[in-house]
Amino acid sequence: MLGRLNGMMVQLRSLMPSVSKEVRISMTELDALQRNLRMCISTLEILANTRPDASDEHAMAQLQLALKTEHRQIRVLLIGMARALQSGATQRLERDIDEAAPQTRMDSPVYSALDGYRLLTRQLAANLSDMRQRLVKTAPRWKI
Repeated sequence: MLGRLNGMMVQLRSLMPSVSKEVRISMTELDALQRNLRMCISTLEILANTRPDASDEHAMAQLQLALKTEHRQIRVLLIGMARALQSGATQRLERDIDEAAPQTRMDSPVYSALDGYRLLTRQLAANLSDMRQRLVKTAPRWKI
């Protein structure tokens, strides 16, 4: 499914110049937003294919506990962006996201499959956060 979504994005690329003019957002900025979206889709695809076996209750419990903060952050980012894009009410985009969770450096060693999964999840959160920042910057020009 994610592959089909990526394919649709490529097909819609020809519409970007007209969208850029209509919303008064540069092609460079639209390209950056699309790049963030493609990175998120690719990361989700990798996460879906490397997720621990759902029948392994211990591994799933450990995964949920280890990623509780990241999952909350991702949920808040996605809901805020979706509501802002749907309604044009951009106040939720401007809220600070609780990023006080302990962060693993991206260059830290990976000791287990769970560490790799967690690192990818944090990368997804970082990509979504970057996308949110870009939307905040362009929000005043939206005509929703």
